Amino acid sequence: MGSIEEAGQSALHDSGAALGDSLDDAKWLNFLGDQLFIRYERTGVISDLEKSIRVAQRALRVTPEDDPEYIGLLYRLGIQLGWRYHRIGEIEDGEESIRIIRLAIDNISYKPSYFCWLLYRLGVALRDKFFRTRDIADLEEAIQATRHAIHEISHDNPIYEIPQDSPIYFKWVYTLGGQLDDKYDITGALPDLQEAIKFTLQAVSKTPREHSAYGEGLNSLGIRFRAKYLRTKELDDVEEGIDFMQEAISSTPEDDPQRAKRLRALATLLGDRYDMERDVTDLEEAIRLLRLANDLTTEHDLDYAGLLDDLSKGLRVLFFKAGNMADLEGAIQASRQAVNIGPEDHSERAAWLVNLGRGLYARAARTEELPHVDEAIQAVRQAIEIAPEDSPDLPKWLHDLGKGLRLRYLRTNASEDIGEAINVLRQASKSFPSEDMTYTEFLNSFGMSLAERGLRTGLVSDLNETIKVLQQALEVTPEGDADHLVLLSNLANVLYERYLQTEAMVDLEGYMQLTQRAMNIVPKESPDHPQWLNRAGVGLGDKFQRTKLAADLDMAIEFIRQAVKTSQEDHLLRGEWLNNLAVRLGTRYSINGDIADLEEAIKASQEVVSITPEEHPNYPRWLNNLGNRLLERYLYGGDVADLDKSIDLGRQAIEITPKDHPDNGGLLMNYVDALMTKLSLESNVDDTDEMISNCEYALRQSSFYIDDRIRAGDRLLDLHSMTENWDRAFEASELVNSLIPRLASRHLENADRQHRLRQAVGLASDTAAVAMHANKSPLTALNFLENGRGVLATSLEDMRIDIVELQERHPDMAEQFIDLRDELEKPPSQTNSSTKQQDTKKEDAQSSWRPEATRRHDTGDKLNQLIMEIRKRPGFEQFLLPPTESDIHAAASHGPIVVINVSKHRCDAILVESQRIRSLQLKGLERDDIEDKSRRGSLGAPEILEWLWDYIASPILDALTFTQPPSDNNWLHIWWIPTGPLSKFPLHAAGRHEESSGDTVIDRVMSSYSPSIKAIINGRRRSDQMATQMGSSLLVSMEHTPGYSDLPYATDEIEMLHDLHQSLALNPLEPGRRYQDITSHLPDCRIFHFAGHGLSHPDDPSKSELLVEDRNTNPLTVATLLEMNLRQNPPFLAYLSACGTGRIRDASFVDESIHLISGFQLAGFRHVIGTLWEVNDEICVDMARLTYEGIRDGGMTDDSVCRGLHCASRELRDLWLTSSAIREGRLKHEAVPLSAADGAATEEENERGHRLERDISLDERAEAHWIPYVHFGV
Repeated sequence: MGSIEEAGQSALHDSGAALGDSLDDAKWLNFLGDQLFIRYERTGVISDLEKSIRVAQRALRVTPEDDPEYIGLLYRLGIQLGWRYHRIGEIEDGEESIRIIRLAIDNISYKPSYFCWLLYRLGVALRDKFFRTRDIADLEEAIQATRHAIHEISHDNPIYEIPQDSPIYFKWVYTLGGQLDDKYDITGALPDLQEAIKFTLQAVSKTPREHSAYGEGLNSLGIRFRAKYLRTKELDDVEEGIDFMQEAISSTPEDDPQRAKRLRALATLLGDRYDMERDVTDLEEAIRLLRLANDLTTEHDLDYAGLLDDLSKGLRVLFFKAGNMADLEGAIQASRQAVNIGPEDHSERAAWLVNLGRGLYARAARTEELPHVDEAIQAVRQAIEIAPEDSPDLPKWLHDLGKGLRLRYLRTNASEDIGEAINVLRQASKSFPSEDMTYTEFLNSFGMSLAERGLRTGLVSDLNETIKVLQQALEVTPEGDADHLVLLSNLANVLYERYLQTEAMVDLEGYMQLTQRAMNIVPKESPDHPQWLNRAGVGLGDKFQRTKLAADLDMAIEFIRQAVKTSQEDHLLRGEWLNNLAVRLGTRYSINGDIADLEEAIKASQEVVSITPEEHPNYPRWLNNLGNRLLERYLYGGDVADLDKSIDLGRQAIEITPKDHPDNGGLLMNYVDALMTKLSLESNVDDTDEMISNCEYALRQSSFYIDDRIRAGDRLLDLHSMTENWDRAFEASELVNSLIPRLASRHLENADRQHRLRQAVGLASDTAAVAMHANKSPLTALNFLENGRGVLATSLEDMRIDIVELQERHPDMAEQFIDLRDELEKPPSQTNSSTKQQDTKKEDAQSSWRPEATRRHDTGDKLNQLIMEIRKRPGFEQFLLPPTESDIHAAASHGPIVVINVSKHRCDAILVESQRIRSLQLKGLERDDIEDKSRRGSLGAPEILEWLWDYIASPILDALTFTQPPSDNNWLHIWWIPTGPLSKFPLHAAGRHEESSGDTVIDRVMSSYSPSIKAIINGRRRSDQMATQMGSSLLVSMEHTPGYSDLPYATDEIEMLHDLHQSLALNPLEPGRRYQDITSHLPDCRIFHFAGHGLSHPDDPSKSELLVEDRNTNPLTVATLLEMNLRQNPPFLAYLSACGTGRIRDASFVDESIHLISGFQLAGFRHVIGTLWEVNDEICVDMARLTYEGIRDGGMTDDSVCRGLHCASRELRDLWLTSSAIREGRLKHEAVPLSAADGAATEEENERGHRLERDISLDERAEAHWIPYVHFGV
C-alpha cells in the first residue's frame, strides 16, 4: 500500500516534469487512479476520491481519443465525479459526470464489457439531477438509460459477465422500478406505477431471501401497492400491499433500523383497509404496530415525530369509532409530543400542527370547552402560516381552520369568526381536489358556514349559495354513503330556513321531498327515524298555512307526536320537537278553539324551556313561543297571571338575544303584542313608551326580516294614532310603506308573492291616511297608495314594459334586461306537489325544484342590479319607478280619477285631474261601517246604493262639479279606484234610483274602474296595434259544464254575438271549449267573449277560474292568465259574461286586486268587462247585445267600450225601475247575507253541482241585475 501512496504522491508532485505525455505515462496514471478509487471505496476517505479524480483527469488529457483506453477513462471519471457529487453535493460534479458519461456513450464504436454500466450510471446521474431540478425530461432520459442497460444484460451477452440472477441485475431492476415510481409521483399516470410494480416484482422474485434487498423490495411493493390503491380505491391493492409489507417485516431482523419504518407502513395500509371495510380489528392492529414502531425509535430519530403523528391519527379515528375519551386524550398527547419534539423546520411540521388541531376540535365537540377550540384554531393557523403556498394539503388545512372558526362561532356567536370561516373556506374551494375522500365533508362545512351567517344576518344570498354547495355535495355522494343522510338533513334545513324568509312554496316542497326521501331510507327502528318524523310534521304544518286543509295540520301534529313519543328522554333534539309540537297545536287551537290543544301546547312549551340550557341558541325563541301560548290562554280565559307571565317571558327572550339578530324582530313584536293586550286593561305611559321604542327599533333594523319590520311599522302607526302624534306616525309611514314591495321579491312565483302581500293588507291605506292627518299633500298620500297597493300587478307590468327607447340607446342593457326578464317569466316547471309526493319513487330529490328555485333567486338579484345600473343612465332615472306627478296628471287627461282611501284612521277621496290633485275627507264614512255592510247584506240593495251616494259618490261628484246629467249625451268619464273593503261595492250604481231625480252616478257620469293609476298609465302606453286591422273574435259558450247546472241562454248569447261581431268587422271564431282550444287563440284574437260559469276561490284569488270543459285537469285560472303575455299583439276586449269575475272573497287580498278581470288585463287585454257578483243568465244576453251595439256605434274605440256598457246598464236600469216586481220588492226587500248575495258558495258546494250565480232567475229576488257589470280599462 505504501508503494501506491508513494507513487501517487510522486506522480502528483511531478505531474508537470516527471511524467510526460507518453502513452506509458497515461497507462501509469490510469493504474494510479484506479488504485486510489479502490482505496476510497474501502475507506471512504474523501481525499482519495479527490486524488483519483485529478489523476483520471490528467490521464484523460494525455490519452488520444482514438486510444482503446479513452472510453474507459471517460467511464471511470464520470463514475468518480458522480461519487463526489453524492458526497459533497457540488452541482458542477453532477453535471460534469453526466456530460462525461454521455461523451463516453456517444464515442463508443464497439460495446465494451462496461457498456451496460455506462448506461446504468448515466441513469443514476440523471435521476440525481432530476431530484435537484424536478425536470421530467431528466427522469425520462434516466429511465431510458436504465431500461437500455437492463435490456443489454437481458440478452445474455457474454461480454458483460453479469448474469440475470446476479445481485447487480436485480439492483438495476430495483433502480428502474424506483425511477418509474418517481415518474408516477410527477405525472400521476397509472401505467408508470403499474410498470414500477412489475419491475419491482421481477426484482424481488430474483432476490435471495437472505439478501438485504429482498426486504427492501417487499417494502417498496407494499408502498407502491398503497399508491395504486389511493388511485383505484380497489381493496385488492390494499390487500396486496398488506401481504408484501407483512412479508417485508418478517424478513427484517428485530434490530434492523428499517423495521420501525416498515411497521409504520403496514399500519398505514391497515388504516386504509379500515377506511374501506370498517373492521375495527384493522384499526386496533394498526395502532398496536405504531406503538411497536414507536418503541423501536428514539426521540432523536427523524421519523419519531411522524410516528407519533400517525399514532395520534389512529387513536383519534378509534375514538370516533368507539367513543372512548381515553383514546382521544392519547391522540392529543401524541400530537402534542410530535409538535414539541419535531424539528421546527421539518417539512411535516405543518401536518403535525393540523393533526393536533383536529384532536382538539374533537375534544371541544365532546366537552364544549372553549379553550380547546382556541388552541386548535391557533395550531391550524400556525400550520397554514408555515406551509408552502403550493402545498397540496393547504386546501384541507384551510378547511380545518374554517371548521374551527365555525365551531367557535356556534359557541360565542362572534360574527367575525363566521365571516373568517367563510373567507378561508371560499379560498380552499378554489383548489380543493374533488376526488379527495373529504370533499363532501368540505362542501358540507362550507355550505353550513354560509347558512350560519345567513341565519345570523338574514342574508338570503348566503342561503342561496348554501343550497348550491350542498346540492353539489349531494351529487357526488352515493345514497348509501354515511354522509348522504347528513347532507339531506342539512339541505332540508336550509331550504326550510329560506322558505321561512321568502315563503317560496318551491322551497317548502323541496324540504318535504327531501324529508320523504330520507324517511324511505331510514328504517323505522333507527334512532334517526324520529327526527325525520319531526321534519315531516314541520313541513305539513307549514303547508297547512297555504292549503288550509285541516288534514295537513292533523297529520303534522301526529307525526311530531310520534317523534317525541319514540325518542329517548335525553335526546338532544327533544326540545326542538316539543317546541314544534306546541307551535302546531297552537295553530290548530287558533282554528278550532279547542282549549285542549292549547293546554297541551303550553305543557309541551313548558317542558321545552325546562330542559333547555339558557345558552342554547334556540332558548330565546322557545321562551317567546311559551309566552305566545300563555297570551292565547289569557285571551281565552282572562287569567291576568298568564298575561303577566307572557310579558315576562317575552322580555327575557329579548334580553338574551343579540339586538341585531334577525330573530329579534319577531321577538320584539310578540312582546309588543303582549304589552298592547295589557294596555287594553290599564293605561301605562311607561309601557306605551317601551312599545314605541321597540317598534321604532324593529322597523329601522335592516337585519330584521321584512315581515317583522312591516309588522312593527303597522303597530307603530296604531301607537302614534292613540296620542295623535301624526308627525312621528308619518315618519314611520314613509319607511314602512317603502318596505311593502320587498315582500314580493322578483324571484318569487306569483302565488308566493300574492301570499306574502296579504301580510300588508290595508297598510298602504293606513299610511296614506296618516299622511293626510299629518297635513301632507294629497300627492304624498297617493304615492303611498301607488307604492303599497297592486304590488303584484306592478311587478308583472314591470316585466312586460316596452323598452324600445332602452333598446335604441343602450342595446346591451336592453338585451340583458330581456334575457333576465324572460328567465323570470318562465312558468313554474313543476307539477302539483301533492301529485309528486304520491309517487316518491319517481321524484329526483337531487334535481327538479333546486336548480329552478336557486336560479330564480340569482336571476332576480341580477335583474335588480341591472335596473339600478339603468337608472344611472341619463333619461332613465325613473325606469320602473312609480309614476311621477306629471305622469299622474296625464293619466287624468280623459277624465278625473277618483281614489277612495279607506283606513281605520280616516277615509278620503283623492281627486286626480289633469291640472291638479286634491283631497276630500269623507266625513261620516268609517271603515268598520263599510265592513259591517259588506258582511250584512246584498251590495246591490237600494239602501246600500243610497248609502254609497250619500257618503261617497255625491260629495265627490259635487266636488268635481258633476252635479247634473249631461244635456247633450256627452258623458263625462270617471275612473274609480276604491281601496280596502270598499272594493266590493258598486260605486258606479250608487244613487237614489227610484226617485228619478238624477241623484245617481249612472245618470251623471260613465264609470270605469282600475286597481291603480299605474294600471291606467301602463294600459295607455300599450298602443292599440290592431285598431285598423281586421281581427277575429273568440266566442266561447259553456251551456253545459260538467258537474254544474246548465246555462240555456249562454248558447243564445254566442249565437247573437256571431252576427253582431261581423258588423264590427270581426271574424267570429268558435273553437272547442277546452283550455288549449281557448288559450291557443287568445294571442290572435281582437275580442274574447266567454259565456259560462265563473268561480271565485274563497281563499286564493289566483285560483279563481272560468269553468272550461277540462277544468279538472287544465283550469283557466287567474294564475294561468298571469303567466300569459299577449303584449306583442294586445287584444282589445275581454268580455266575461260570468259570475263574480271581479270579486275577491278573502279580504286579505283586496289591496292586490287579483281577480279574473285583472288577470285578463295583466295578460294584455286593453279593456275587460266583468261582474262584481252573481248575474242572471237571461239578462246576460241583453247586456251583451246592448253593450256591443254601443261599441259598434261608437266605432270600437276606447271610449266606446265604457260608453257601450254605460248605456246598456242605464237601459236595463230603466227597465228595472219600471217593472212592478221592483216596486213591490222595494217595499219588502230584506237584507240577504253576503254568503248568498255575493255568491259565496263554497267551492265544495259548487263541485257538488250547487247552482252557480249566473243561473239566478229574474223573479227570484227583486234584484237589480244590471248592477254587477263593470268596465276595467283605459
